[in-house]
Amino acid sequence: MQINIYNTSIQLQGIIDSPKSFIWHRCFTQSGEFEIILPLTEEHTRLCQIQHWITKDDSGEFGIIESLEITQSEEGEWIKCSGRLGSSLLSSRIIFERLTLSNTVENIMRTLVQTCCLSPEDPKRTIPLLQLGPLQGFTPTVTMQVTYRNLNQSLYQLTMTHQIGWDIILDPLAKKLNFICFQPTNRSSDQTIVAKVVFSENYENLKATQYQRSQRFLSNLALVGGQGEGEERFLVQVGDADGLDRKEVFINAKDQRWEEELSEQEYIDVLIQKGWQSLQPEVEFFESEVDVNGSTRIRQDFDLGDTVSIEMSQWNMQVHVQVTEISEVFDEMGLRVIPVFGQSLSGMQNQFESDTSGSGSSSTISLPINKAVVSDSNGQLTTGIVTAQEIAMLAGVSSSLQTQLNGKQATIIGAASSVTTSNLTASRAAVSDAGGKIVSSNVTSTELSYLSGVTSALQSQLNGKAASSHTHLTSQITDFLNKVYPVGAIYLSTVSTSPATLFGGTWSQIQNRFLVAAGSSYGAGSTGGSETHNHTSAAHKHGAGHEGGDGDLWTTVTGASGYIYFREDGTVPYSQATWTASHRVSGTYGSTSATVGGGSDVRGYTSTTTPGASGSSSTNPPYLSVYMWQRTA
Repeated sequence: MQINIYNTSIQLQGIIDSPKSFIWHRCFTQSGEFEIILPLTEEHTRLCQIQHWITKDDSGEFGIIESLEITQSEEGEWIKCSGRLGSSLLSSRIIFERLTLSNTVENIMRTLVQTCCLSPEDPKRTIPLLQLGPLQGFTPTVTMQVTYRNLNQSLYQLTMTHQIGWDIILDPLAKKLNFICFQPTNRSSDQTIVAKVVFSENYENLKATQYQRSQRFLSNLALVGGQGEGEERFLVQVGDADGLDRKEVFINAKDQRWEEELSEQEYIDVLIQKGWQSLQPEVEFFESEVDVNGSTRIRQDFDLGDTVSIEMSQWNMQVHVQVTEISEVFDEMGLRVIPVFGQSLSGMQNQFESDTSGSGSSSTISLPINKAVVSDSNGQLTTGIVTAQEIAMLAGVSSSLQTQLNGKQATIIGAASSVTTSNLTASRAAVSDAGGKIVSSNVTSTELSYLSGVTSALQSQLNGKAASSHTHLTSQITDFLNKVYPVGAIYLSTVSTSPATLFGGTWSQIQNRFLVAAGSSYGAGSTGGSETHNHTSAAHKHGAGHEGGDGDLWTTVTGASGYIYFREDGTVPYSQATWTASHRVSGTYGSTSATVGGGSDVRGYTSTTTPGASGSSSTNPPYLSVYMWQRTA
């Protein structure tokens, strides 16, 4: 794997081709991330600098180095670079003014980038080298109002609601960054427009899979409250559902202002858009490793944002779901591709809207119960992994926990009494030795991480797998036969085993015949020809003749069946006449003994060669004999 390193002027700084590991994680509705681990060398230290940009292929995707970490272990010294992908550039800008926009989603996205990054009122806000890429002409439209929001988050909110993706692509030749939009493709099995993409264990392109479905955060009907008070307040309902399936939420949208240039209907459209953005769908989530060397290839047959089908026959399940994340992992095990289908429960991002400018609160918040609230990478509230009970345990803490823990290190007792201030081997799993003391094992932290997601004993799972064979269903074999050898197909082999034994179906054996391509001279399925050609005696008997005129001079050479006469001049002869002995005189013509005739009675001659023997000859060209069958049913 080759990694190119650029500075912020898109000037190539160097190439890295020996990473220990590499992770490239793309997301459809948020900025992706990457991580690369390299041997610590002077060259790698020079190349791996904060704000340097990296690429791994010619797709134009790039990552921004935001963090560096150096570690030392028995395996050597390593430098780890990590950061977010190129779209995160726009997370450094906010929308300063209130914008009310009504256009296609693509044009609104381009307008937001133009306003905040390309031609802002303050030129210091301009992002160097960034430009708008070609307009794609995608048709979905929207009327919306946005203000004081993070630009990156606002764009991705449009992506989630209207399924128009976007990215920033690096062009090293032009030394530009292009903002581009793209529209995902439905490649599931319930459409017939493009080639279908189906992942299934039956097709052997789907490996260990984690499936999750949840309605915990589901909201399918929103009551949106706009400007006004009491009975004068604008209220708009978005969505529809009945009974137990109905999950209502109130959206406080007072920040959406009715500007003078807006009609009443346009303002209602703004509130409707606000409502759709706030609804949360049911979670249906697959995470699986796919075969990148098989018939279904990433970036060629499907890509981020596309909808594909997943079949799990052992669970009697088939779903059509969007590819929301793709991780490309390269390490000592080679290249692996791990896509995420749908939205995971842990990945659900609650959208927070302000009741008043800058308040940061919202009546639309729906968080897990008894969880600590933290800010994410965009400065927005979300839930952490710490529970309320764990937070309560901090009660009475009078100083830094780490400081206190460091002070307790020397008083560890029991089986761990061998642990002192000396460090264990870095990045190794800790185990107990034969004496019950804590030591470092040979298992690395990376290897230990492979157990993530394991739901039961590995040996039990391995025992449940087929040792070395796979049994195909009869329907699968029939489907294969009909696709590869439909009725009328020809099967060739140098082995006499009938294809009926191998594949099934009804076959008729063809013997002692060549194949010829059908065309205007040979209709498909027609037969003819023979192995040999017979010759008869008459076929070898050839006549010869000539005719002459008065005064012509001829030469005749005596033969077994008559005379062959050679005409001396070149005039046009008269009709042929029969020769007799009285018409000939003996003599010499040149060096050939001949009989010469002349005078007005000289007319012509006939002669016949000696017939050959009768018989036959082969018509076969060089050949290879094979067994041949044609499928008839």
